[in-house]
Amino acid sequence: MRRTDHAADGTGNRGNVLHGALLMAAAAACYAIMHGTVRYLSSELHPFEITFFRSLFGFIVLLPWFAVHGLRPLRTRRFGLHLLRASSNVIAMLMFFMALSMTPLVLVQALGFTAPLFTTVLAIFILGERVRLRRWTALMAGFIGALIIIRPGFEPIEVGALLTVGSAAVWG
Repeated sequence: MRRTDHAADGTGNRGNVLHGALLMAAAAACYAIMHGTVRYLSSELHPFEITFFRSLFGFIVLLPWFAVHGLRPLRTRRFGLHLLRASSNVIAMLMFFMALSMTPLVLVQALGFTAPLFTTVLAIFILGERVRLRRWTALMAGFIGALIIIRPGFEPIEVGALLTVGSAAVWG
């Protein structure tokens, strides 16, 4: 039996599945810690500074990889698309960190989960993906849920909530 056959029939290596699940849990924990830290630091530092230092520390973590591999593995024929993606990530991170500085962490986290909704909408218009009634219904339910979170009742919409949704749209 080929390796791909195991994945198809559900008898694949369970150790890899567990390892992947643990890595996902660790990543979620790291994001939670980072968001809490950003929230805490935002009383002393501007979100621009926090974004800069987060990017700087991320670059420092990558330096050993660059020392071993150099820049050659990063060569691309689509530099413009990579630049667009990197720019949109920086803008999304900045908007998200600004939202964390002015909006409760719970609200920012909840609205951050709208990113897959925007990804689906972008896939429809950019990639021409076909969407059937079931997915349209799920999208509508997701956006209605986000609207309820943003504006329960007749309260005014907070700037931080708009920044979070904007971040999710740009990141998606």
